[in-house]
Amino acid sequence: MRRRRQGGETRLAIIQAGHRVFSRADYSDVTVNDILEEAKVSRGTYYGYFSGKEDLFVAVWTEFASNTRREMRLPEADGRPRVPRETDPAQVRRLVYERVLLDVITWRRQPTFMRATTVFKALHPEFVLPVLEASRDSIRVAAQWISRDKEAGYVNEVDPEVATFALAAMLEWFLFQVFGSEFVAFPKLTDEELAEQLTTLWFDGAYKSPPAKAAESATQPIARARRKPIEDVAAI
Repeated sequence: MRRRRQGGETRLAIIQAGHRVFSRADYSDVTVNDILEEAKVSRGTYYGYFSGKEDLFVAVWTEFASNTRREMRLPEADGRPRVPRETDPAQVRRLVYERVLLDVITWRRQPTFMRATTVFKALHPEFVLPVLEASRDSIRVAAQWISRDKEAGYVNEVDPEVATFALAAMLEWFLFQVFGSEFVAFPKLTDEELAEQLTTLWFDGAYKSPPAKAAESATQPIARARRKPIEDVAAI
């Protein structure tokens, strides 16, 4: 006899099913019936946890974003935030490269779902404020790191928060164009090569002169990101 799922398990099962469905089809083409069939739950059970498709998508995105934050050990993700040493541009560059590489890997492997997050954010900003607030917290922490480097004379005359917000916006729009829109004219690069080039574009614009060790360390493969790809929120 199959064990009856508890409330929390049922909700998570619906979220996982939603993630699979949103990863296969464009958001606008997905219906609640598609999710019910994938999750194998009744309509009444579904609406006991979610008010509609939008509500579920936010839950899927929230779980997905939390998993990404834990993968990067970002503040409040696992209770052990990684803080660079004082005035260490090389370490900041390394962290930027790791984040860029993780985004590149995620977009390449899940272009349909990631495209949906970008479109959904534009169409329904009122639904995604909690998700965006977590990202803004990370951006503010990164800005504090850059502020220390700026006080030490390593950073150009740019506001640290402008620099970090610009990086986030650059990444999202660039990866949306390359992977979300199937920009066929884009050169064939490995994930590491693409991450290195994007990191160089941002770092060379924000910092006065990249330390030699930073460029060397940033080109090393990120074994952790490769070893544990973000493919399913079931791992959360």
